[in-house]
Amino acid sequence: MVQWRHKPKVLVFVGTGAGDNFDKRFWFFKYLTKHLDIIVIGSKVSFDDKLGQIFKTLHNLILILPYLHHYDIIVSHDLVNAFLLHFLAKILRLKSRNIIIDTVGSYYVFTEHNKLAWLARLLAKWLFSNSEIICVLSYSQKIWKKLLGLSSKIYYIPYGVSEEYFKISGQLGDYLFSGGRSQRDFLTLIQAVKGLNVKLIIATYGSLLPELKERYHNIYIYHNLSSSKFMELLSKAMIVIVPLKGYLPPAGGTMVRQAMAIGKCVVATRNVDVNDSIIDGETGIYVKPHDVLHMREKLSHLLDNPEEIHQLGSKAKEYAEKYHSEKSMAKRFLKILCEAKDEH
Repeated sequence: MVQWRHKPKVLVFVGTGAGDNFDKRFWFFKYLTKHLDIIVIGSKVSFDDKLGQIFKTLHNLILILPYLHHYDIIVSHDLVNAFLLHFLAKILRLKSRNIIIDTVGSYYVFTEHNKLAWLARLLAKWLFSNSEIICVLSYSQKIWKKLLGLSSKIYYIPYGVSEEYFKISGQLGDYLFSGGRSQRDFLTLIQAVKGLNVKLIIATYGSLLPELKERYHNIYIYHNLSSSKFMELLSKAMIVIVPLKGYLPPAGGTMVRQAMAIGKCVVATRNVDVNDSIIDGETGIYVKPHDVLHMREKLSHLLDNPEEIHQLGSKAKEYAEKYHSEKSMAKRFLKILCEAKDEH
């Protein structure tokens, strides 16, 4: 039972990774309104260029300033926002409890991927030394521990998908399904499937894989489908395949977790964004990167053993319900608040 002297006021500062449709029912926070007084703030203006992102950051600054002194807990969803908020907290000498939720930002900001990573690490050590870090990937947790060395204030909460996916009745169709955009290796998948007696549907974006549907009789490529159509194809697939180019950068995890929540048998390449979800042979199947023969072998085995497809899908759903739901995220987040509240 959660007991507070007063209902804590929580300000959630939403970053670019949250999308444009957010309100008080944002993400897993919608399950915490009984215990916390929550407000969600962030700019709904989207920009792709760097100048636009700077404008959005300044816009966010204007939005957030009036609220900073009125909240017990400030949650930054996005590392850019975290740097901004913590800098303001230093300048204004705020006494609020600061929490950072890191999705994949630590990889892009603190590792060699970023040419200014050395500067970001220095700033982080100065600004975040008294903050609590919540990572949705265990890989990110390792980055933070190495960076700050504060294991007691760095937590791992597995990324949770919307409860809507768990409600979908996952029918088993007669086709394999793959989709997405970031770091996808569709060419290896196509080469692996072209000789199999099964239909493959790929739903992607932009100009990826043009004209391939004309080359192979059993492969169909769709571009820029609506989210509802994409979800329909995902929910009725026999097997969901997430072929990735390698272990890094983080990619593919969202689609893997969505498919697992529906109860799908998932075949994927190992990646830091996938490793927390798939236990090879139990909640899914791993294939080697860029290895056509290995992928074909794994898919052929599954197609010849439909009972294994059912078993893997069932175990995937159980695992997702336990670790990858928004409700489980909310419970873990609240537990962290309660365990450390006496320190603040």
